[in-house]
Amino acid sequence: MADDRSQDLVIPLCAMAAVSFGFLVLRFLCKIKYNKQLVLDDYLLAVSWAFLVAYTTTSILATKNGLGRHLASLSQTEIINTHRLMAVSSFLNLAAITTSKTSFCITLIRLAFDIWQRRLIWGAIITINIFMWMTAIFIFTSCSPIDKIWDSSVPGTCVNRHMLLGFNVFSGAWSASMDFFLALFPWYLIWGLNMRRVEKLGVCIAMSLGILSGATGVMKTVYIEGSASWRDWTYRSIDLLIWASAEAATIIVAASIPFLRSALKRLTGSRGSNAAGSRAYRLPHISNGNPTPNPHLDVPQVSASGLPLPKGRNTDDESDVCILIQGKEEAQDLSTSTLDLERGQ
Repeated sequence: MADDRSQDLVIPLCAMAAVSFGFLVLRFLCKIKYNKQLVLDDYLLAVSWAFLVAYTTTSILATKNGLGRHLASLSQTEIINTHRLMAVSSFLNLAAITTSKTSFCITLIRLAFDIWQRRLIWGAIITINIFMWMTAIFIFTSCSPIDKIWDSSVPGTCVNRHMLLGFNVFSGAWSASMDFFLALFPWYLIWGLNMRRVEKLGVCIAMSLGILSGATGVMKTVYIEGSASWRDWTYRSIDLLIWASAEAATIIVAASIPFLRSALKRLTGSRGSNAAGSRAYRLPHISNGNPTPNPHLDVPQVSASGLPLPKGRNTDDESDVCILIQGKEEAQDLSTSTLDLERGQ
């Protein structure tokens, strides 16, 4: 029916949940195969996907109660049930977005050796969590009693609607801006490492796909701002809900692709050429997570696995695999590990 947009919501939400699940599973398989274990950012990304599935489920349930149809065609009971389910789904979506971005930030921390870099990333983690969780909490604390949130006929009081909308727009804009920051910051972290230029480009591009999440976040924020004037909100909310799901799903996909790229290189036996004059060396000292390399130490070039590489330009040091899959812990085991990454001189 032309006046029923429920399927316009159900199909994209299910598709995004399925696609993000596929990328998440592939990420886990790569981590287990090459690193033999999952770590905190992996678990957070799994929690994020669980929130996304819960969001999709509650949104679909809302369509059974009238979401996607015109407000005038719904009974009062359907309106209340739809509003209640949308409140729950909004909370779950914000939880999915927050945990997925936190996961990606924790991944970035592995690449940050300098204290100021880590503090910057931690600043992103803290602000994202404060603003997004505040927005999520306000969903259920904006009115007293809580039933007044979805049933305007209940006696009680509510926070000023325009003030609440303004904070929602601010938190959405901040979340989107952090996506762009997290997409660009890996270029600074990785470009100074002693890797082949093509590997730097590959890793940086793979880790910058979060810019797509930023774009979806901008679109979602635009819809949030415009929602204040919606009278027929059960019908017009469909696009907003789709963009909200897209923001969470694209983060999960973007956070998984860098690991898939590195694993694919290993599986296909990809080989490239090292930059002229580049060589790896052992780190003689690491203090507070900050490497103090000795660029004059003359040692054979080695791979991320610690095996010597054949001389010549047609070699691949697998440095992108080391920093993404094996993690910084490989660099901190001074007795056995050899870094094939260094700060560019």
